Amino acid sequence: MTLSEPVREVQPKAVAGGSWESNVARDIPYFNMSALPVAVYSDVEFTQKTGTLAPGEGGYVETCSDAKPVCKIAYAGNTTGWVKMDRMGGVSN
Repeated sequence: MTLSEPVREVQPKAVAGGSWESNVARDIPYFNMSALPVAVYSDVEFTQKTGTLAPGEGGYVETCSDAKPVCKIAYAGNTTGWVKMDRMGGVSN
């Protein structure tokens, strides 16, 4: 997914709870808003790097960690992975 693709119409279920992750919208895409690649990991503990999101690339949030500002996103078709959200930004139409 890139910044030029339209927002999807299906809205995933929101995360329950009142912590930071409840403010992360599930119905808009999040993109790497920095000038550097963002690492993508296989799990919330970041034990294995599985890829990167180039500047402007991103996807939709599936779930987030209660303990730290990281979320699992779906990107590039059916690929999923965990990213730090500090360089990701949500974009809506």
